[in-house]
Amino acid sequence: MTDERIKATVRRSRNVKPFAGLSNANNVLLTNTKEKRDGWFHECMAAILMAAFKVEAYLNHVGAALFPYWEEMERLPHKAKLNIIRSHLGIDKTDGERPYQTLTDLFYFRDAIAHGKNESLAPPETTEVGTLEEIRRRKPLTRWEELCTIEFAQRAYEDTEEIIKQIHNDAGLDEADLYHIEVQGYSISNVRKHDVQQ
Repeated sequence: MTDERIKATVRRSRNVKPFAGLSNANNVLLTNTKEKRDGWFHECMAAILMAAFKVEAYLNHVGAALFPYWEEMERLPHKAKLNIIRSHLGIDKTDGERPYQTLTDLFYFRDAIAHGKNESLAPPETTEVGTLEEIRRRKPLTRWEELCTIEFAQRAYEDTEEIIKQIHNDAGLDEADLYHIEVQGYSISNVRKHDVQQ
């Protein structure tokens, strides 16, 4: 390989699939969360958000593959998109059972973070048992904070992966292609050495 400068005509292309990258990010953040290093709560929060973002990106991916007019539906809420896709593919609507049941809490969490609002929490007085320090450190939690656990992050990851694989298979799409983040191509032609300014 040489460092000689050249002048060339270059054509590059990329097909990027955000849901595949978000799925990878979801897995990495969940793995890090489980190590419970300093700041693990924030990694847990990010892992749960990635699960929601991954589903949204996948619905747009598969929707575009199934419907030539998907761009007109792209602004619909995720639940409407999911129902359109499931109806088209003949997938039973089982929102009251896992894995689809998880989406209710997952998107509540996503919306609570994305549209964060101040809350005043004042639960009723209770009798508690523990050391003075344990009792002192307990605090009332918002619903999204209660969801921000390693257990829910794991459930969100597993259930969203299952949903994506089910839809992908029922749509007849290539499973081997599911997690390829991008396809790249390039061509170089008209290479000239003498036209390059030093």
